[in-house]
Amino acid sequence: MEREKLLHLLKEGETDFVSLTRENRDILKDLIAIERDDPSAVKYSAEKAVRKISESSPELFLGLEGEVFSLIENENTFIRLGNIITCSNLAALGTNEIFGLLKEKYVPFLYSKSIAEFGNAAAGVPKIIAAFPSLERELVAALLDSEKRTFIHKGEPSEECRKAAAGKVSEVFIKICENSPCRSEMEVFARRNLTNTRSSARRKAEKLLKKLKG
Repeated sequence: MEREKLLHLLKEGETDFVSLTRENRDILKDLIAIERDDPSAVKYSAEKAVRKISESSPELFLGLEGEVFSLIENENTFIRLGNIITCSNLAALGTNEIFGLLKEKYVPFLYSKSIAEFGNAAAGVPKIIAAFPSLERELVAALLDSEKRTFIHKGEPSEECRKAAAGKVSEVFIKICENSPCRSEMEVFARRNLTNTRSSARRKAEKLLKKLKG
């Protein structure tokens, strides 16, 4: 498809890019290129399209893994955050290459001092564990580390972000705890957060503890 036509479709915002890409995989390459290189706001529409494709058709990304993972290092915050989600969707491919890319480029975001980066990365953990169970202990350790981290918001340390991070961790543990080898660590974490002064985080800790007790 000609680039100008693709840009027009992105600006219209009405195209089903999942179906379109299944018919012509080259469109996915063009969408990734627009995300990476286009100076206009259309790159955000391209990012959303690529993310949507990754949700239902990760197999279309075979051969493009490196290009997508490079986007989580993009200087643009919105492109970076969106592609953290996209990269977790690619875990479903289950390949050695994806395993290596997740270890090298994705896991560091679980140690981010940005609550937005941490939150997006944490949300993808259940998908990664489903594809690569051997990573569970490493990923759980990274999530637990957030309790002692100093998150930065608007250039300043933020205790509220740390408390919010605990809620995001509880959400992940609720999803993965049933057959987890880390249940004891999760229970200790949940009990600690029963006194979290952020009410939403406290409720999630209560829900986690209830599920662990089963």
